[in-house]
Amino acid sequence: LLRKVDMRQHSVNFDILREAGGLYRKSVELCKNRAEALDHVISECTIVDFVSFYYLYVRLNEPFAFATLSRCTNIVELDLSKMRGIPLHALHSLLGLCAKVEILDLSYCYQVTDETMSIVQCTMSDTLYKLNLTGCHKLTGNTMLVLASFRKLRWLSAAECDQVSTSAYGNFAARCPANLEFVDLSHSVGNQRQINDDAVCTLARRLGLNLRAIILAQCLNISDTALQQLGKSCTNLEVLNISRSYDVADRNVTDKGVAAIAKNGHLVDANLSFCTRLTDRTLQSLTKSPKLKFVNLDGCKRISSRDRERFVAAMPAVKILPSLL
Repeated sequence: LLRKVDMRQHSVNFDILREAGGLYRKSVELCKNRAEALDHVISECTIVDFVSFYYLYVRLNEPFAFATLSRCTNIVELDLSKMRGIPLHALHSLLGLCAKVEILDLSYCYQVTDETMSIVQCTMSDTLYKLNLTGCHKLTGNTMLVLASFRKLRWLSAAECDQVSTSAYGNFAARCPANLEFVDLSHSVGNQRQINDDAVCTLARRLGLNLRAIILAQCLNISDTALQQLGKSCTNLEVLNISRSYDVADRNVTDKGVAAIAKNGHLVDANLSFCTRLTDRTLQSLTKSPKLKFVNLDGCKRISSRDRERFVAAMPAVKILPSLL
């Protein structure tokens, strides 16, 4: 019965779950040694199954309480990605018990709110170093302020959090955890509330040498100004993603912006797709990054196939898109 319940669905059949809980309870009542077997199942099952057991604990308490609460207090990595079917009250209760979590993935949990993040702050602010909030579209600027308290945070994705305002990004940039190494602030296509040059410049100055990867896909308000500050302050930057979609070509980024980052020599991965003002000069500047392994130039129409052939000849270890025929 538990296998029929999928918390990743919008509509979860909780009747099935409650039926399973009733059968577990009767089983334990009829044979007491089955309580130990149940505890073992709860302590060893996958996180996906454990969420179902946690819901049974919330609804029925015994015989699920001991093993469920014990596991909650020892979870270090909690992956709830796409589990949008978890009732919000159950999610809040679960997060409030997991005080040792270091890695938390709530990506595409559409039920997540600013209140959820306040609970995470209370329980995990001293332990969390990796947090994925991609697609949590109900989050606002209040959450961005809360994130400033996560002093151990090294990895953060707040991509597609479309309710966050431009000013909130600026406030986050000024107060964010100074040791962040990976930041993804990408936007959904068509979103008008976007991070801008001022916020990225502030972020670059705050993170400095610590920043290794920044993802700004679909961030159409970003220009050479932001990239030049990244090149100046974040000289250890290895991953740059300023890609756009095929129907929203970008004209704010030029060869100068990419060159400012490439000249530092640490770039490994560069996604520049549909930055339509880039020319062969960008390829010339990328040759100054000997560690480069991947570059996406899809939609960069000013860079000809001949330019790409010369680049591949100069840097044969680099995988380039679109691939040469």
